[in-house]
Amino acid sequence: MAFLDGVKGKISKAGYSTMQKAKDLSEITKLNMAVSESETKINEIYSEIGYKVYCAYRENPLEEVKEEIGQIRELEEAMEACKLQIQAINAMNSCPRCGAKIKPEMMFCSNCGMKLQSEEQETVEEEQERPAFCSECGAPLEPDMKFCTVCGHKVDE
Repeated sequence: MAFLDGVKGKISKAGYSTMQKAKDLSEITKLNMAVSESETKINEIYSEIGYKVYCAYRENPLEEVKEEIGQIRELEEAMEACKLQIQAINAMNSCPRCGAKIKPEMMFCSNCGMKLQSEEQETVEEEQERPAFCSECGAPLEPDMKFCTVCGHKVDE
């Protein structure tokens, strides 16, 4: 029985040791997370301070930050140029045949050669093709009619 008591004691010690290591590891992980969160908050505050200093001294920068402010200005100009290019790309149309991007003023697709119509031409053609009806009786009207031939109502232009 002494042998079993010895084994039982060793197992108990090993279990306690493992449990203690798990608790320690859990505590270390929590503390590391707290340190990481604090570092993140500190970096956010540094960023806010930097932005405020930049705004305050953008026009007349301090010697210590003159170079960095110049770099920020260059990046802002590059960003603005990119935004303008994005707007220009979004303003482009797509060819109805091949899907290629085309400028609105183009008469033909540069990819497939399809003849393109401007939106103004399409609107005028739609208005011309759309049949007119009498506002009084609903009878169809010819393009040059001044009066409805069914009810005699004057046609609105």
